[in-house]
Amino acid sequence: MKISLTGSGGFVGQNLLQKLISDGHHVKILSSSDTGNHKNVTVIKGTLSSDHTILEPFIEDADFIINCAGEIIDENKMEATNIHGVQNLLDIINIRRKDIKWIQLGSAGIYKKNFYTKKDYEYVTEDSEIHTDNFYEKTKWHADNILLNASRNKSLRVYILRVTAIYGKDMPNDSLRRLIKHVKQRSFFYIGSKDNILSYLHVDDLTDLIVSIISSQSSYSGVYNISNDSKIYQTVNEVTNLLKIKKINLVVNHKFTKLITKILPKGLGIPLTDSVIRALTCRSIIDSSKATRELGYKPKKPIYKYIYELIKLS
Repeated sequence: MKISLTGSGGFVGQNLLQKLISDGHHVKILSSSDTGNHKNVTVIKGTLSSDHTILEPFIEDADFIINCAGEIIDENKMEATNIHGVQNLLDIINIRRKDIKWIQLGSAGIYKKNFYTKKDYEYVTEDSEIHTDNFYEKTKWHADNILLNASRNKSLRVYILRVTAIYGKDMPNDSLRRLIKHVKQRSFFYIGSKDNILSYLHVDDLTDLIVSIISSQSSYSGVYNISNDSKIYQTVNEVTNLLKIKKINLVVNHKFTKLITKILPKGLGIPLTDSVIRALTCRSIIDSSKATRELGYKPKKPIYKYIYELIKLS
């Protein structure tokens, strides 16, 4: 297959590129810097904001476009990369009128989730309510809609993979390392319940799925939630087992926890922010059953079994 890959220098993109090369695909990557020499890899110097003279050769003859690019830090660049970059490639596809498949890394962070309030779990499907105040998430949702509208043209088949937090030994996301640190220091405690949900996805499970989509030539397409959720106590217990320390059983009421964060001076360095409290009190499960049913998604790496990858590096 001929693949056009964006974001090949990122955490997911690097992992995926190696697998595409190993499978013998011919890959074009869009990069603003030299990335070294690889067999079956062509480097197109540019970005998603480049003009058509650069982007046209990038997607020329491609069977698949895989968009792993995304600006997650600089809000001033998010629209240009996450929205306009997608539109730039679509404009070229519309001009050329060629059949092509597009795999888009979206975000499960766009969904409305339940925190604190329910004893029962709430399952988040692809049809669940969209609600986010996060600007990055809004730009990803906007890009999803652009692609879904474009896919009404039968020449474009779109797979939007709405993923949760992606982890692995080289991950840029520091949340799991902080969790390990606080468990090790005995400064961690559960908020509300031990069986709240952690929504994470191992990078290998994601890139294996993408490779499978390419090779399977599935007749399905659309939006897919991709996660491998687990209960928080499973991960915390695995950390204590690996570190050979006593298990943590302290559970603190979430209202009391929020009160503590307001009363205690910020200078004490207490790491309890509203976002951290939300992450540790989630009662929503990201439902990936559609991806399992239609794409054959079978995650092999639950976080509580692969936390040792991070323990070794912490």
